[in-house]
Parts: sequence; C-alpha cells; structure tokens
Amino acid sequence: MQNIRSSPPLLVLLLCLSLVSEPALGATPPGWTDSGANFTAGTLGDSGQNLYVNRRGELETIRHYDIDGDGWLDLFFNSTHDTYNAVPAALATATGTSVGVTMLGVDGSSRVVPHDLNQDGYTDLVFMPNQQNIQKQRASVSIAWGSAAGWSVSRLIRQLPVNGAASLDVGDFDGDGWPDIATLNSEGWQHGQGHGNIVRIFRGSADGFFLANYQDLGIPAGIEVVAGSFGPDRDLKVAVVTSTGLVHYLAPGTDGTLHIARTLSLPVTTAPGASASKPTCAAVQPATGAAGDLLWIGTDSPALFRVGAGEQDDVKTFQAKPATHVALGHLDDDPWPDVVLTRLDLVYPLDPEPRDFSSSVTVLWGSAEGVSIDASSSLGIANAFSTCIGDLNADGHRDLAVAVHQGTESMKASSQIFFGDGSRRLPATGVAVATEGARGVAIAKPSPQSKPVAIFANSQRATLDSAVPVRLYWGGSDGFSTNAMVDIPNLSGYKSSLSDLNSDGHMDLIVINAGDVGPETLARAPDAGINIYWGGPEGRIKGPGPTRFDFDRRQILRELRLGSINVADLNNDGFLDIVLGAFEGPGQRFGNSIRHETELVIYLGASDGFSKERRKAITVPDRSIGCLIADFNRDGRLDIIVGGYLTNQVFTFWGGKDGYSAANQSVLPYTSPIDLEAADFNNDGWLDLVVAAYEDSVSHTHDAGLSVFWGGPAGWKQSTSQWLPGMTPVGIAVADLDGDGFLDIVSPHYHGELSREHMPSYIFWGAADGFAARRRTSLTVDSASEVTIADFDKDGKLDLAFAAHSVDPGHVTDSPIFYNDGNRFKSPRTTFVPVIGPHYGWVQDIGNIRTRRNEENFTSRILAFDTTSAGGRITVDAATPHGSRVALNVRSGAGEAALASAPWRQVSDGSFELAAGDRALQYRLDLLSANGDAYPIVRKVTVKLK
Repeated sequence: MQNIRSSPPLLVLLLCLSLVSEPALGATPPGWTDSGANFTAGTLGDSGQNLYVNRRGELETIRHYDIDGDGWLDLFFNSTHDTYNAVPAALATATGTSVGVTMLGVDGSSRVVPHDLNQDGYTDLVFMPNQQNIQKQRASVSIAWGSAAGWSVSRLIRQLPVNGAASLDVGDFDGDGWPDIATLNSEGWQHGQGHGNIVRIFRGSADGFFLANYQDLGIPAGIEVVAGSFGPDRDLKVAVVTSTGLVHYLAPGTDGTLHIARTLSLPVTTAPGASASKPTCAAVQPATGAAGDLLWIGTDSPALFRVGAGEQDDVKTFQAKPATHVALGHLDDDPWPDVVLTRLDLVYPLDPEPRDFSSSVTVLWGSAEGVSIDASSSLGIANAFSTCIGDLNADGHRDLAVAVHQGTESMKASSQIFFGDGSRRLPATGVAVATEGARGVAIAKPSPQSKPVAIFANSQRATLDSAVPVRLYWGGSDGFSTNAMVDIPNLSGYKSSLSDLNSDGHMDLIVINAGDVGPETLARAPDAGINIYWGGPEGRIKGPGPTRFDFDRRQILRELRLGSINVADLNNDGFLDIVLGAFEGPGQRFGNSIRHETELVIYLGASDGFSKERRKAITVPDRSIGCLIADFNRDGRLDIIVGGYLTNQVFTFWGGKDGYSAANQSVLPYTSPIDLEAADFNNDGWLDLVVAAYEDSVSHTHDAGLSVFWGGPAGWKQSTSQWLPGMTPVGIAVADLDGDGFLDIVSPHYHGELSREHMPSYIFWGAADGFAARRRTSLTVDSASEVTIADFDKDGKLDLAFAAHSVDPGHVTDSPIFYNDGNRFKSPRTTFVPVIGPHYGWVQDIGNIRTRRNEENFTSRILAFDTTSAGGRITVDAATPHGSRVALNVRSGAGEAALASAPWRQVSDGSFELAAGDRALQYRLDLLSANGDAYPIVRKVTVKLK
C-alpha cells in the first residue's frame, strides 16, 4: 500500500436534492460528520475481522500482502529449516599424514560396520540409516558390497527396513557360518512384535539378506546392541544393554532363533542415596583366549563398566568420564587395549557461556589391571560424536579417527585423524576430513591388498539453529523470479503477517520463529522470537515500492516454539493486537500422564507499540496452533480458535466484554487438528469452519483428510459436517477460483505415508450442494504447506502460489505458481521459484472472510433527524490507493426500529432519496480493492441534509 499521507483524497459528492417543504427561514439543515469515535459507534463488517478504526480515527483494513506498496502482490516464504538428509559417506585414505577424500552415495547414514558378509574376501560396509526427512521412523539398512575396486553405488542395496534404528552390529548369531545383522529399533511398530525396543535380526545366507528373513525380539529400554562371543562358553552371541542397567545376552536355540539366555544387572547405584549411573553406550573387546569377549559400557556418570563372562560378580567399575560413545583398540604399541570415551556436548557459536569441551574425547590407556583415569589423555574437540582406532596410513602404528558432528555455523565440520606413533603421545591437532553431520566412523581395508580407509557416516546437511533466511519475491509485471528476490536473515521462520501496526502509512512485517526455537536456542540467539520489521520510507530491505525495511528498525519479542500468528484490534481501542500460538515443549508429568501445555498469547497494542507489560496469556492444554480470528457466534465480538494436535481437540475462546479466558471456551473433538480456515460456503450468514487433520491419531497414517463444519446457532457438530479426503492438509485456502459464485477449497498436501514429494494437492470445487470428494482437480506439489490465492498477473483470474516444503531427502526444492487457465486448472501455465523449506505464508487468505471477495464494509451509526427531507449530500474523504474505491449504500425509515428491515439502496449516480416520513438513516461504505491488498482508508464522512 502506498503512503496514505501523500494519497489524494476521494471526494464522493452525492446529489443535493431539494426538500419536500422548505425549512423555516434561517433553519440549519441536519448534518453529521463521522470519524474516530463516531466510526467506532458504527458497525464494522464481520465484527472487525479485517477492518478497524485506527489510532487516527480512520477506517482501515488490517491484513495486507503487498510488502513494498507498489501495487503488485509479493510472495513471502517463511523458511523454517534447510536440513537435507541424503548426504553421502566420506571415504578418507592417507598417504603419510596427508588425507584424500572421496564420497560414497549412501543417501545418509549414522553408523557404519565393516564386515565380509558374503565371504568373498572383500570387506562390505553395513550402514545404519540416519533420521530420514520422511516423518516416519521407517528406513532401511544399506549394504555397500566390496570388490577389488572398492565400494561403489553400483553395488549398493537398501532393502532391509528398520524403524528408528539406534544401534547396529554384525556377527554370526545362529552359527550357520553366515554373518547376520542386528539392529536395535524403536518400540514396537507392528502387531505382535512384543514389548520394548525391538531388536531386529536380519539373517544372512549364501544368497545374502532379504527383508522377510528376520526375527524381532522386544527388549524394554534397550539402547545398544553389540555382537560378540560372550560368556565362559562363548555361546552368547548378542548383548543388549538397557538404560535401566540390565545387560541381556542372546543365544540361538536349536532352530537358530535368538532368545534371552542370561540377564546381568550392572551396579548402577554404588551407595545409598547416590544417583544411578545410566548406561549410554557399549563396545566389545574381543577375547584373546578361551574366555568370552568383554563388554565395556559407558554411562552418564564418571563410571565405566567392564563386564566379563556374563556373571554378576564379573563386573568391574572404573572411574572414568561420562560418555555417549565408547571405542576399543590398541592405540599405543603395548599389549593392553585402550578405551576411548567420547562425550557429545554440542557447541554453538552463539552460546551465552563458553562450553568446556577440553575433555570431549578421553583416552584411557590400558594396562594389565584395566584402565584408570590417572593414566589418560584428553582431546578438546568441539562436537565430537564418536571415534575408532585403526592403522589408517599403514605405518604399523594405530591412529585415532574422530567423527565431528557439526561446525560453528552448519553441519559442515572438520572431522579429525590423529596419526599415532606407537606412544601415548597424540598430536596436538588432527588432520581434517570434511564431513557433514558425521555420527559414526570406522577404519577398514576394502581388500587385503588395499590401503585402509576411514569411513565417516554423514547424517545431515543443515544450518545450525535453523538460521535460514526468509525469502521474499517482489511481484511485478514480469512475474516472480530470482532477479527480484530478497533473502532476509532469520531463525526458523514459520508464519508471517503484514499490517500497518503503527498507522504511519507504511506496512509493518511480522515474522515468527517456529517450533525449532526452544529454550536453548532462545538463550543463545538474541533475534529469536517475533521479529517486527517497522516499515518506512528508508531501509536496506527494499523493493520497487515506497515502503522499505531495515534490520536496525525492528522490534523483537522473545517467545518460544511459535506456530501461529494473527492480528486484530481485539479490544476496539484503535491499536492492533498480536495473537500468538505455540508448539508444545517436552512436557511435564502430571500423575500418570504427560502434559504439553502451551499458551495462547495476546500482545495488546498501544501508542508505544508492544511490550511484555501488555502481554496476556491463556493456558492451553496442548498446542495452540491456528489462531483463527472471526466472529463465529455473531455476537459482535471476535473469537479465537486454536487446534490441539496432541489431545485431538479444537479450542474456541469466545470474545467477551472482559477479553478472553480459559473459562469461556468451547471444545470440538477432532483427530490431530493441524490447520483451520473459515468461510460462509452456503451463504446462510454463518461462518463455516474447516479443520484439517495431520494424521489418524491411532494408526498415525496421513489420510485423515479435512472436515467442513457447517455453522449455525447450535455451533459445530460432527453430525452437521462434511468430510473430504486429504493427505495431511496444511495451509488450506478458500476462494471462488472458477467464478461460478461458489467458494472452492484448495487443500495442499504435506505428507504421504512413505513419501512427501510429488504429492497431489486438491482443489475441491464448490457447488449448490456443497462439495464432493471426487469433484476435484489435482496439482502436483512437493510437500505443500501453504497456498496463496491471488490474481498475481492481473488478468482477472485467481492464481495459486504454493509453498513447497520439502522433497524426500530434505528441504531444498522449488515452489510452483499455477496461473489460472480459466478451465479449472486443467492446463495451467506454471512457473517455479527456489525455496528453502518454507511452511506457511500469510496468516489469512486474501479477501473477505465470508465471501473471499475483495471487499470489506462498514455500517454507520444511526443518524436521526426530526425534519422532513427529500435527500442530502454525503462527502467521503478517503485515500484510494492502487485503484481501490468506495461504493455507497443508504437505507432509511421512520425510526431506528424500521431501519433493520429497510432495504439498502445503491448510490450509483451520486444521489439518494428520503421518504416524507423518514426520520432516521444509515449509510454503508463498501470498501473495494482492485488487487486484494490496497483498500480505501476512510478519514471522514460528512452527511448533510437539505
């Protein structure tokens, strides 16, 4: 919107008619001037959902979409995160102390175990999958088969499904001569799997591995699975360590099926009243004699356990350092194995206090008695995740490889190789190996004749703290392109809003940070929370129009895990208020349940802006996502609706004379509500509510669709609703896309079952009978999370700009803009713009909330008079930017009671008439926008009778 202070006023002059009878000589004709308080005494259309009387006493719309005010609508993508998970593994080889790196395209991994699985003399690599971008824990183990030429994607398989895999090892568990693969997974995800974390064993054979040839075994609280030959008879083949201090040893039965053959309890509590040591990691020390292998178990305390033959009295406790990873090997040249403990403590560049990572990696040098903290060496490596010992440069002395999880600004890091010389002296610094999100490392030779290779399991590419810029595309006659694009530094954007918050004639931009911003991020990031960019005539962030922004001219309100924003003048004081909803935190235990309370936050506006002193909060027993504002019960007050995903409820906080409270709310049951929208689809005067389901809250499938709850005096009920299909609909929007007079619903689809790319987003076409599940058009979008409906090219037809959140590997993709072909989008012209993991765009659809037409209206106070008049004169003083205009209607009657039933009469030629008996009248201003953004701003209305 252009600066209203420089806008030329519109003087709407209506014909001045003569009176039926002349007034007495010298009598003054009745007249009224409306602005400020007199506007407040009138009626705002839709109870002020998108229209208010601003602090200057003018009628002004609230929500806007043209950021720089040049008359073209802009596209704003709230980039939430840029994570990308299909990261290749790094293969490092050494010549002397120089290291070269090649990549192996395993599409992301978190651990690697070398083993000759098919016994052909070449080492194969078994990769545990990383956390995938698909919001399911299902992923697959990858095997890179070895050959004389090393490892290649041409010999890579990935068909062994696991679920939330946290640990993996390899060994011949059933004694058939072929190595098997053991994985430790999440709690049971399939019927009949048993209780606890599932140990899934893929059985090896001469024909390799097959997804159907496995065994599942439930182990409560399992954290680590380790292969070996344990026990005095070496007959225990797998050890499963639990966080509760138990070690379960598995052995094969006569049919080769594994079962728990022995359970050992660790002495996790060493003194009365002392806190228990919680096991966190484990590694095996192969036996050198007839006795079984040893098991070393690290904990979250200064206690390290060595477990011998599997008996209770064969556990020795060593004083050590807390650890998240433990590795075994001969790092020096003596005969005693050494233990390397890694304690992961992620270091961020904006940490308010320096982190002490001076002993993040501790080497406990071995002796005949075991290990001692007194004989140890420390390496200060920020963000070290794991280690392994091996002779990488084949000089006869073993080296230490350290996988470093992240760097100072992103997951790009320098993992380290410390080349050993046989002594207990390690180099002061290691040789860097470029990695991304490295979590695991192993050293192996592809073949007996090959050079050793350090394999780093890279898990993720990302910017730390989700510090990715929000992306703005300026609209124009040439459409949207990177030639007219601005990236604004930000921290995990989620939703945004554009309004003239301080009534200075320039739009102000609000960007909220998403659920990624928790307490730790908030503590170290001074910009986290709500960023309000105050618009003005100057600034470094600028487009073609007159409004500009600047980093130095913004306000930051500190809030956690935000998920929603809306703006309205809730208390009708002339100052816009900000409404915020949030994602849940980790939760607190109340009795036998976990509660995830959030707050619905309202910042009340005032002459000096927004402050914590005017922050009002209502406790919500769940997420407070949606923040849909409208008058749903038609009592003249705005209501606020949020969705509670975890408790399967939609909460409506009803507006009242004393504001909003938890005591004045209604609850609508609904499965996993994630998005809300409203419109009057059936033209009955009541707003209908659209609720989208993220998933089926029982099966966790993504096909729960959306529902239209038909509004009415009795409120929303399941029995007066219609269901429509959808796959995690997010960012629903409404408009009459085909111009047939019926509103249509666009349902962007965010997530399928095992894929989120190339998803069909639906347009449900409205008709006299409502909607039909199969009366729809499908448009392909990658994980659509929002759609903005507007006439971007000004051809008179509404277009669709989607926010594409993600492809399957991660969050760097392109968002499509479908230009309306006038044929229900059967062959739309389509352009794409690059985006970085955006979620929602603007908080509210363009257009009136009931009709989606580009109009808002205002009905004046009742103007009463006691003389006979045949007509009069109305003057409207208004700014009319970018082709906006004011349309007038009047109604009159014998008195106030008669006005309610009096018909509105359009004023088309500048005149209105009054009947001889009329003694009261009202005018209605229809504020019409040409582009859906710029509306008239009415300064004053003068009515004078003659």
